[in-house]
Amino acid sequence: MDTETFGAQTFEQLLQQLNDTNYWEGELPFKHQSGQHMWHFVRVSRIDFGENVIGNLIVGTNLVDHEIRHHRVQSALDYSQRELSSILSAVGDMVCSYNVSDYNFDFISPSCLELTGYTEFEFMDHPNLFFEMILAEYRPTVEEAFKNANPNETIRLEYQILRKDGEERWVSNSLTPFEDETQKHIICALTDTTAYHNLNELKSRMIRMASHDLNNPLSTAIGFFSLLASDLEGMLNEEQKMMVENIHRSHERMANMLEELLDVEQIQARINLDLKPIDLVQLIEKILQDFTFQIQQKEHAIEFVTSHSSIIVQVDPVQIEHALSNYLSNAIKYTPPQGEILISVFADDRHVIVEFTDNGIGIPESARDKLFQPFFRVKQQGTENISGTGLGLSLIKSVIKQHRGDVYYRPESQGSTFGLWLPL
Repeated sequence: MDTETFGAQTFEQLLQQLNDTNYWEGELPFKHQSGQHMWHFVRVSRIDFGENVIGNLIVGTNLVDHEIRHHRVQSALDYSQRELSSILSAVGDMVCSYNVSDYNFDFISPSCLELTGYTEFEFMDHPNLFFEMILAEYRPTVEEAFKNANPNETIRLEYQILRKDGEERWVSNSLTPFEDETQKHIICALTDTTAYHNLNELKSRMIRMASHDLNNPLSTAIGFFSLLASDLEGMLNEEQKMMVENIHRSHERMANMLEELLDVEQIQARINLDLKPIDLVQLIEKILQDFTFQIQQKEHAIEFVTSHSSIIVQVDPVQIEHALSNYLSNAIKYTPPQGEILISVFADDRHVIVEFTDNGIGIPESARDKLFQPFFRVKQQGTENISGTGLGLSLIKSVIKQHRGDVYYRPESQGSTFGLWLPL
């Protein structure tokens, strides 16, 4: 060590600290064999054996080499940051990291300009701008999602924003929370879905117009045919009666299809749910009462089991009742007379599960992945004369997805189980 460069007084302070604490760290100069002074970062620990000091453990790092390595690491980090920024800008989505603990943004991709009309610097300087640009009817929902987001659980939101130039845009925002040692952050990825919503609205208008234009002449045809069939009653032979019944069933099937098509469209078009706290157990009991006639007509045995006498959920009551009624209606229709239907409701701290199990003919394996697709109907022996449009399961899926839940099918040794789960 070069004590002349280091200084005798400072060296004495080093020895004093080593005597007091048995440890010292700092920078020391050493003279290289070339005569050049080289600084090292040194750690010194005293080694004791019993009550005797037997030596010192010294570990040193050449600061010149350390600076070179540090510079290389910093250069690589800077390059990675520039590369990440370029990638995020090229993707087109607005990506940002929001610090929930101090209500500021850690990062915002430059692509925010194209989506919102605001630069990343405007968002960084005024973090509330992110929430202020959300239309008032959606803002409370988004703020609540940011406030209550749980780590490792991705939340997807659809809402409208007001760009800087006054244009309204639809966005899909995917929120992924994470926590470090002291703070909570949320990674957001905003995608412009305006074109999709415009196309979807056009589709909705066309379906509503087509349904209206078809429904009026169909209602007229059904009405006049019913009058004609009534006048001809008693004058028809068996074959003619069968023809009349077939025409009547066809009219009913078309009317039901139009009604269910409109139901699916209306549910898919709804963005805001009319959420209310309801007792799911009581709702299912009410639905069972509503289907008493159909159940008795087929002489089914119904069993209803639940893990709790009362389960309160925040849902749209009309939509959830429609979905559960469709599940029960299918179980009644596709279970042979004198069949068995089990309705099960289970809840834990986070979810409630509702299942409808029957001992009917079941679903072929080849059809199971298509069950919840619109207009899909299973074609197998025993179901030819069962009326339906193929929209019921699709409607159920739309309702439950809007409630941030999901649907599923499970084959049984005899029969089927159709289920759904909802968040609590």
